[in-house]
Amino acid sequence: MYYSNTVVQPNINTNLSEMERIERKRLTGSYELPDPNTPYTIRAGIYIRVSTGPQANDDKASIPEQRRAAMEVIEHNKWALIREYQDIEATSYEESPLSREGLSNAIRDAENALYDVLLVWIDSRLGRNSEEVGMIRKSLRELGVQIYSVKKPLQIIDPRFYNPKIDRFRRVQEGIYDLMSDNESAEFSAKMQFGKMKKALDGNIPSRVPFGYKKKKKIAIVNGKEKVISEVVPDNQQLAIVKEIFDLYLNQGYGIRKICGILNAKNALAPRNGKWNYSTVRYTLKNPTYAGKVRWGWKLSDFRRSKQRLSKGYSGVIVNGHHLAIITEEDFVKVQKKTEIKAQLGGRAVASQGLLVGLLKCKLCGGGAYITSSPSMYAYKMEKMGKPKDRFSKIHYYVCSTVSKYGSTACKRYICGQKRVEELIVNEIRNLANSKEAQKTFEKTLKTTNNDGAKLKESALNQELKKNPQKRERYTRIYGEKIITYDEYCKLISELNESEVKLRDNLLQFQRENKTNEIMTEKLTKAVSLFRNFDKIWEGAGFEVKKDLLRSVIKKIVYSKNKVFIEYQI
Repeated sequence: MYYSNTVVQPNINTNLSEMERIERKRLTGSYELPDPNTPYTIRAGIYIRVSTGPQANDDKASIPEQRRAAMEVIEHNKWALIREYQDIEATSYEESPLSREGLSNAIRDAENALYDVLLVWIDSRLGRNSEEVGMIRKSLRELGVQIYSVKKPLQIIDPRFYNPKIDRFRRVQEGIYDLMSDNESAEFSAKMQFGKMKKALDGNIPSRVPFGYKKKKKIAIVNGKEKVISEVVPDNQQLAIVKEIFDLYLNQGYGIRKICGILNAKNALAPRNGKWNYSTVRYTLKNPTYAGKVRWGWKLSDFRRSKQRLSKGYSGVIVNGHHLAIITEEDFVKVQKKTEIKAQLGGRAVASQGLLVGLLKCKLCGGGAYITSSPSMYAYKMEKMGKPKDRFSKIHYYVCSTVSKYGSTACKRYICGQKRVEELIVNEIRNLANSKEAQKTFEKTLKTTNNDGAKLKESALNQELKKNPQKRERYTRIYGEKIITYDEYCKLISELNESEVKLRDNLLQFQRENKTNEIMTEKLTKAVSLFRNFDKIWEGAGFEVKKDLLRSVIKKIVYSKNKVFIEYQI
């Protein structure tokens, strides 16, 4: 893995003029150039890095293997080992390569001219792509350090005469090696993605399983041969907690933060043996794995790039999996829609002890309302008699949030008493629910709400878009066979692109229409169910469920001078 004659001397002009000798003396302290025939011991450093990617194939080597190969080169060429640098911990793509301790130490020692050559197992160990490797090469080259790759070696120039500015051949050859490494990395990544995509399409989870499941290895017969495969099995203790989360959120009306409190209060097992927090509960509620689905290819870590891919028609995989589901697909969709509604209301409205927070608006400024309290008149009377007012009940009322944000000059603080307005709203809904005419109107609207037409159009547009890649391929083929001219080919491709843009615009319009229709149908269904059995449902519901019921039928409430205006969702 090395050249037998590794070090070469470039052609050096030893016939210096007197002025050149003076300048050399001024800068180096000596008039003469080093004698090429005088032996020089090259000082070497070793850089070791274990990583993943294409290096997992032929290029992968353990730390002892990398060290052994580098020492073989050093001993064969009679170089002197100065120091070994190591980076064995994984780094993310967002991190700078210079944040790696071993590499940063290597560059610092190069700045102090402690070594002449840096040995690596293969050039790609310096960075994750050709841009990173090129940057590191340039940094070391400017410091007079040459890089020696055990797997792809290049001859080393005598460090006493090495001039990085005229080392063109080496730069060209290193650039070729870097491009080859990039290509190998891309091919490896594509193979990995294809394998995982195929696994997902077969209904198997290709990546790490979420909380509630675990992977178990077993021996199976594949194509007549024994093979060790992994299957996803439930972790009953964990899944019981996940079931409770969905039940608390969907059926009992609790918000995410309250669910965290309930679980942590009883020390419920959490992912990574930590505590339940908002993000872990929310991730659990949004994970389709629990609905028996396998999701793959919907990359969210790079949002901008993912959004561009989706806008161009890319879609990942969401298919039925072989693992155990703990919630139906219908209930999972209900959970997602409920999180959207709660996100629109905001955290204060969801967590508040007021039934109408998030719904009740100020008549004067249109601002939202929140609950506050103060001692009653009776409590103040008792205080005058020497009894602490805190021992007596308080009165609760809704106040305008504009005052708390912008001060008392922006609006009036008081809106109405909590008990009075809540009873008034509930009675209004009860009266509407008991109205046969209102029930018939809702049922009639529900029956006439039909989005089959929009769904058919959406399906037709998707089918039309799927034909475009075949058309592009056909145009390219007939152009390659010289059936059409280049201008005709460009015209066909241009027309196809314009047509695709229009199709995607129309598709987006019908998708929005379908989503609106689905939301309307769900609201109507819930309203009809509530109005048919209002008293029975309301009296048996808990506080959180009552808040959820009100939000399902009411959009906005305005109260003023004992008069109430209700804007319904439908």
